[in-house]
Parts: sequence; structure tokens; C-alpha cells
Amino acid sequence: MLRKFSWLFMVVFMVSCSGFPYRIVRVSDVAEPVQVEPLTIATCPNPCPACPQPICPQPVCPQPVCPTWPGSPSTVEGPTSTATISVTPSKTAIQPTATWTPSPTLTGTFTRTATFTFTPTNTSTSTKTIPPTITLTPTLTKTPTQPILPYTIQPSTPAYLQNFAHPEAGCNWMGVAGQVFDRSGKPILNMVVVVDGVINNTTVDLIGLTGLNSAYGPGGFEIQLANAVINSSNTLAITLYDLAGSAMTYPFAFSTFADCSKNLILINFNQR
Repeated sequence: MLRKFSWLFMVVFMVSCSGFPYRIVRVSDVAEPVQVEPLTIATCPNPCPACPQPICPQPVCPQPVCPTWPGSPSTVEGPTSTATISVTPSKTAIQPTATWTPSPTLTGTFTRTATFTFTPTNTSTSTKTIPPTITLTPTLTKTPTQPILPYTIQPSTPAYLQNFAHPEAGCNWMGVAGQVFDRSGKPILNMVVVVDGVINNTTVDLIGLTGLNSAYGPGGFEIQLANAVINSSNTLAITLYDLAGSAMTYPFAFSTFADCSKNLILINFNQR
């Protein structure tokens, strides 16, 4: 019985002499990572305090002896406490953060390309407008009155005959002949007769005198035109002058023929 009390006393004393080097931390109290405080090794006081006097009727309690820890008396390595930390995540609604996205930027120039070509189906063609012509109203213009010359061509002439004055020449002769008459019908002498113009591409200017060739009557005249019969159309003209060189008639154009039966052109003049 006494022995049991002694062992119990020893255990109580050891517990009171040694501080418990650990701190119990509940996992539920951890809101942040747990920091483990460094271990503090308690040492026995020196000298050891006197053991309390046990109440024992008997026998007397032996002198207590403080036990010593094995190893270094100043430093004792205690067991390492491994704490398992369980963190229960809380459901926190994460609000999405609005992110600004730049709108697409149009670059370049938009060019419209025509795909439809209008083809006119009915094209009006302008017609040329003829400007109105100016119509001139003729006005009466007084024509200078030509002087009336004293002689004119006898009606029914010229007359085309076969040459009878030079029968030996036949077709190798062609000429003009005739007479000049006054108002009473009498032949007039010494009147100049001129034939000029172009015949057979040859320019001619020939002169005759009335009264030199009686084969055509009193006061007759004759002018040979060519040595052959030739066609011509009003390319020759005959004019009557007096001896002073004054024109007694206006020039009168006549034609010739390449015909032996018409190689004599007969032309007479009458006084007015």
C-alpha cells in the first residue's frame, strides 16, 4: 500500500515539474496556415523544491530524488507534431469581369463595282435638219438698151448649099458668101464683112468686101473658110462693118457641116 502511494506521488511530481511542450490546435480554428510555435524545454529547478510532506501515518517518506532526462540536460528534442489541415472551400460566386473588346476597324476604301450595264434598245438617230434656203425674189433690172444697129441678118439665112461658084474644087472647098441690101432692096457696095472664131482647132480672122464677087449677085461677097468640109457648131461669127470700121450689125454665130452638099453657107444682110 505504501509502495503504491510512492509511485503515484512520483508520477504527480514528474508531471508538475515538466511543462507540457505542446499546444493543441483544433483544425476548425485554422483560418490561415498554422504556425507551430517553437518547443520550450522546461528544466528542473535547481535546487529541486522540497517534496511536500505526505500524510502518512507511517513510515517516514524517503528523500525524493529528481530524475534526470537522458541526453543533454539543457536541450530536449520533443516529438514532432504533424497536424493535418483540412480546408473546406466555401462556394463563392465569381462574378465575371466585363472585358472590353475593341470593335473591328474597317480599313481601306470600299469601291462599288457596277455589275449592270444599261444597253439602250432604241436609240434615236438625229436627222440632219436642212436649214431653210433663202429665196430671192427677182427684181426687175433694167437692161441697158443696146443701140439699134442699122443692119441685121436677112430672114431665111443662113442657107446651106452645094458650092456652085467653084465646081472644080468639089469637097475641097468650104466658104461663106452673100449680099447686103438697103431698105429698097438694092445691093450695097463697099461694105466690110468679117468672119472670126475657131474651126478645126484653128483660130481664124477673115475679111471680105461687098461688090467683089458677082457670082452671088450684084454687090456679092465671098470668104473661103477651109480646103475641106468640116463640122463646127456656132464656133464662127460673121459681122458687118462700114469702111470707117464701125459695126453695122452684132456678131452672128453659125455652124458648118462636113457635107459636100452643104459646103457653101449663104448669108445676106438687110438694112433696117
